[in-house]
Amino acid sequence: MVSPDGNIPLFHEAYPGNMNDAQQFSSIISKLKDRYRKLGRGDCDVTLVFDKGSNNEDNIQELVNVDPCPFRFVGGLRLSQCPELLDVPKSDFVPLSGDFHGATAYRSGKNVYGKDFTAVVTNNPVLYEAQMVGVLLNIANSGKALAGLQERLRLRKEGTITKGKKPTTESVGKNIKAILSAEYMYDIFDCTVTSEPDQTPELEFSLNNERLAALKERSLGKTILFTDRREWSNEQIVTAYRSQYHVEEAFKQMKDTAHISFRPLRHFTDANIRVHAFYCVLAYMLAALLNRELKQMGHNVSINRMLDKFQEAQQVISVFNQASGKKPVVKTAYSRFEGIARDYDKMYDLLKYLN
Repeated sequence: MVSPDGNIPLFHEAYPGNMNDAQQFSSIISKLKDRYRKLGRGDCDVTLVFDKGSNNEDNIQELVNVDPCPFRFVGGLRLSQCPELLDVPKSDFVPLSGDFHGATAYRSGKNVYGKDFTAVVTNNPVLYEAQMVGVLLNIANSGKALAGLQERLRLRKEGTITKGKKPTTESVGKNIKAILSAEYMYDIFDCTVTSEPDQTPELEFSLNNERLAALKERSLGKTILFTDRREWSNEQIVTAYRSQYHVEEAFKQMKDTAHISFRPLRHFTDANIRVHAFYCVLAYMLAALLNRELKQMGHNVSINRMLDKFQEAQQVISVFNQASGKKPVVKTAYSRFEGIARDYDKMYDLLKYLN
């Protein structure tokens, strides 16, 4: 959990890699509420933002539970949870004002997990283009793989291929399912497997252009959000949901091997891994606070660039020998001491601690 101002980490927890997000999120909600209350902040005027991987009925109930205090939230829903909202024509969507790159939105009430919330469906042209690139690539790869399977079955039937296990309708079906495992592929390809007794199965396939067109119209480019912040505008809700990039930026920084790197781990017990996570997050927190302070001073640089510039500064100590019996003269100077390093020193007079 990070702040939107400078990506400052506010909460972290290391947990087993085989536990899914929704399960872990369930145990964290109460911890967040307890921590907030211990800070003496009174009512929990907090809005949590999370993606659809953290959703389930128990989690939403715990979020809005008034004991010990309710949290507000903005979350994401799977498209399959709201098929009726996907059927809303794009002509009913309204533009989002501001820097949303042509995105539009449709607002509606939605009963989710047994409670009534506000749902906002967004249609984002930028997301649509990105998803279409992936869909077209998967179509090409899936078509090529299906053609390869079709050719192997033909060669087997003609007797050109004789080695290996004889394919069956069931095994061919499993192969097709594996080939079409990429998102949306199973829905937009029509595959027919025919077989006569003691004969090699035959495969016929084609791309269903009607279902592809329906996919483009109904699903691609769309995101469904839901929230209990009914008083917020569409723009506020969408902006809040997109603010998850602050967390992604924090993860990206900690995965960077140049500075403040979480890896390599070099620990094997749970206790040591948690300690390792703690001091890595602590190091990142200090760097993020320093970076935010520099931005307030007018230096808008990344954490990596900031640390590089600080490391460039060098202290040069020159020792001059004197006549016999006299102490050497020591002179201290600083090289490459400019920019953010010089300005930060001026603010706090840091060099006095080195002399």
